[in-house]
Amino acid sequence: MENNIKTIPILRKEMAEYELELKNSYSNLGNKLFNDANNPTQDKTIITNDELIEWQNLRDERENCSESILNIKKNSDRLSELNNFEKEINSASKTTTKKINQLKPKFLKTLYKDFAPNCPSVFSPVIDEIHQIEAEIATLSEAKSQLEQDKKSAGFFSKISFAPKFASNKRKISKLENKITDILTKNVTNIQDNTEIKNLYSFEAFSDEMKKQFEELSELYASMDESNKKLSSLNEETDFVTKTLSELGVEKNHSKRVSALNQEIKRIDSKLDEVLKNSGLRFVDEFYDVEGKSLTGKPVDSDALKDYTELLNRSSSLRKEIAKIQYNIQYCEVQEKITYENNKIANAERTIKNSEKSIEEAKARIQEAELNKQKAEDELVSLNLESDKLKAKFADEGSAVETQSETSTEAEENE
Repeated sequence: MENNIKTIPILRKEMAEYELELKNSYSNLGNKLFNDANNPTQDKTIITNDELIEWQNLRDERENCSESILNIKKNSDRLSELNNFEKEINSASKTTTKKINQLKPKFLKTLYKDFAPNCPSVFSPVIDEIHQIEAEIATLSEAKSQLEQDKKSAGFFSKISFAPKFASNKRKISKLENKITDILTKNVTNIQDNTEIKNLYSFEAFSDEMKKQFEELSELYASMDESNKKLSSLNEETDFVTKTLSELGVEKNHSKRVSALNQEIKRIDSKLDEVLKNSGLRFVDEFYDVEGKSLTGKPVDSDALKDYTELLNRSSSLRKEIAKIQYNIQYCEVQEKITYENNKIANAERTIKNSEKSIEEAKARIQEAELNKQKAEDELVSLNLESDKLKAKFADEGSAVETQSETSTEAEENE
């Protein structure tokens, strides 16, 4: 029995391996049947039109899912690239803007101071506002001159009080000058394209420092224009890629959509495998029984089936092996039952033998008890007689008669 218990799991494992191989054989056979049925030059009588349509639809669905996954990954990778490009361009633009903001105020301040009459179109939008500020600066400058005159005529201790006044006047003028620079910086645009400025540059009216500033600004603005063009192009492509991903079912996380499509492919593969396996099984059943024996009594070797002979024979061999193992398992199971019943019989015989021995021992004990009882009864009678005799010897006559009467009564009761 112990050997059978070890053998049955091994046999079942072998049978599972053969069954898996047999399923694969059915699938391979079914795959060939469908491919042949899909070939216009082959005979299509084995696979029905409905089965062929179902098989084609499943394959098309699988192909669509695979293409969708590839497109999602491709467009997702491209979207990541575009986002990285955008970050790089924005970072470069920030650097360029910072440089423009540092250089532009210096250039415009000098341009206004030295060439305002030569650039009416540049400064006309802000000239009135600047003139008002310049008028305030002129007033403060006059006040400063007056302070200087007053200081000259003041006494020693009075001169000390002029320091805060000069400082205040200086701060106000500086503030107004900065205000003019801010107005110029915020309102004057397209420096690099302005004809008046370009003419001054061409005629070499600028100092070397201004010339260098204008060249640097022109390069910086050209770089900004190029960055803006790239950003515009990137945004257009980003919108297109995002729309494509949306059409592919991607919302925020493309991994979820890819995972869902992979699950769909698994479902389709399972369905396809079932269709192929069932077709192959049905085809094998036309020639062999479940134990792999030929239904016609002849091997499959006709010309019409020559392309399927190897697969059919392999399926037959696997069925025979599986049937053989099944019978072997059943045999082992019967042997286990036989061993189990033999053990039951041996246990029953042991119980009977032990019980018979117990019965014999009980009978012997009964006989011994009955013999002991008889001996005790006989001894009791003898002892009663001896007691009566002894009592009669020391008792008077009346008592003796009474005693004898009592003894006779007790003897009768014992009997």
